[in-house]
Amino acid sequence: MFVVTVLTASLSALFLIILIYKFGRIKGALNQHHELIGGNNDVAVIAISDPARPEPVEPKGLAQLKQKFPNFVLSDFLNQAEEVFDSIFAAFIASDCNALKSKLTTAVYRVFFEQIQRREEKNLRQEIVINHTETTLDQIQNLVTKANLFISFKVSQMNAIVNSDGISLDNPNKIYRNILHRWMFERKYSEDEWILAKISSIEI
Repeated sequence: MFVVTVLTASLSALFLIILIYKFGRIKGALNQHHELIGGNNDVAVIAISDPARPEPVEPKGLAQLKQKFPNFVLSDFLNQAEEVFDSIFAAFIASDCNALKSKLTTAVYRVFFEQIQRREEKNLRQEIVINHTETTLDQIQNLVTKANLFISFKVSQMNAIVNSDGISLDNPNKIYRNILHRWMFERKYSEDEWILAKISSIEI
């Protein structure tokens, strides 16, 4: 009887160790973060990052990108990206479609244009105030004919739809929210300018 009891206890302990090991592996897999970006129905995986692993000093693909664009400086691009971000929203607020066309692909321009059209049909205007908190490069794609840069903009943002009497219909208290915008800029190797090709956003 004593032998049976010892044997049972040993098997139980072994089973518990196996469970802990397998649970640890599963938990580790679940802790990976899959970041996505998309515009309309087009969604593409950006990257898979492990929070326990430190970020590399130089983003993967940067050296190859600099071969195509020798004057590219990452810090300068991120500063310019914030300026472009602000200018796009300024043009959107002002319904300046010509300014938007020069910065966006046809597909992304259509998204902004349709929103402008809908609010103007109802005699509404939009107020947007943005405070940048962090801008980062998520991924570089060096393709056959062009390069893509995936940029994350963390911002504190106030959005309000306002009627002709100046009354906000959706945000009367002008509350700010923390928003993560993920944008993809593309540039053909034969061209001089980056343009916005994909957009997505989520409240964080």
